[in-house]
Amino acid sequence: MNGLSAGGLSPGGADLSSTELIETPEGRELLTYVIRCALPEGESLSGAHGGVTYTFPGGVGVAPDWRDEPLDPAGQRWVSACLLAHVNGYGVEVPISLRGEHAALGTTTTERAQFNAQEAAFYGNLFGSGPDHGMYACAGATVEAQCGASSSAEAPWRSCGASEGCALSFAGPCRDLAQPELQTCENSSADFVEDCYTEASGPDGWSGGLVKYPEVITVYLERDDFNALYPACAPLP
Repeated sequence: MNGLSAGGLSPGGADLSSTELIETPEGRELLTYVIRCALPEGESLSGAHGGVTYTFPGGVGVAPDWRDEPLDPAGQRWVSACLLAHVNGYGVEVPISLRGEHAALGTTTTERAQFNAQEAAFYGNLFGSGPDHGMYACAGATVEAQCGASSSAEAPWRSCGASEGCALSFAGPCRDLAQPELQTCENSSADFVEDCYTEASGPDGWSGGLVKYPEVITVYLERDDFNALYPACAPLP
């Protein structure tokens, strides 16, 4: 993806910029999510390989400018958060509601009522190798409330956060309901968290040298999907 981030996805046209990702099924699957996250609904990009043309539709739209110009650092982190939010360690797609401090992440009253289980928040940077490179998640309020106090119980299982060998680092609870001074994210609203760190804070705040990510996406699940994906936790009624 670094090659794509250095230029536009499709400068001046509807054809995807040259990338080796289109040559393999795994690469095309990644492109599906990259374009879905970056471009808004109604836009799409196409690319050909081996005589077959593949079309990748937009969906979320957290980095629409990437279509015509290089992806800036904030865009890298928004796209990364969106990609991480879509990871599913069970290999089964479930509908999710994405929320955050970005114009593309607005929700309706109906969506908020349907997706009412706050699972986790995701942040990091999958591009390059700078100090903010990494993949992180913190447990949402519903996971913390229903799954107990242990870090393994709270880890976002849907994204393999509790599995050995998972590259996603679990930072702790986004907002510790019992001990607010031990939270992972500095700011929050009624619907999402932001300004999250790679580790939870201590009684005196966050230690120096930790990276803070303003670009955070909070994921909500439907009740039945939460109960199915977290069978060890107390079910939502």
